[in-house]
Amino acid sequence: MNRTTLLAGISVAILGGVLFSLHLRHFEARVTGGETISVCVVTAPVEEGQAITQANLGFRDVPRFHVEDRHVRAGQLAQVLGVPAQRNLNPGYWLNWNDVGSESSRKVELSASVAEGQRAFTVELESYSFGKMVA
Repeated sequence: MNRTTLLAGISVAILGGVLFSLHLRHFEARVTGGETISVCVVTAPVEEGQAITQANLGFRDVPRFHVEDRHVRAGQLAQVLGVPAQRNLNPGYWLNWNDVGSESSRKVELSASVAEGQRAFTVELESYSFGKMVA
């Protein structure tokens, strides 16, 4: 067997192994839901109208795929503490923004809903653009 052919075969095998490993990591990340984000979870029952306290809440790491904008993230905990609950909250459930009183809805920043590494921008549309297409 030729030495050059042997080295080429070994290098192709190593490259294939590396590419397979990268593909496997990407696939596992997609299946598990991606990186984890810490969200607030109700740990003790909270009655409707009762103020939400640190003792009533805990944190759970959830894959990014399962986190929605309505979930209260760990970094937003200060905006929720002391605010009355809109409904009865049972232990084990994620705390949503619609579960807390109206005071917290004024404190929510839109920039917090944009994922890290992403950019939000305004798209201006003309209301009469479709009318130009119809003759």
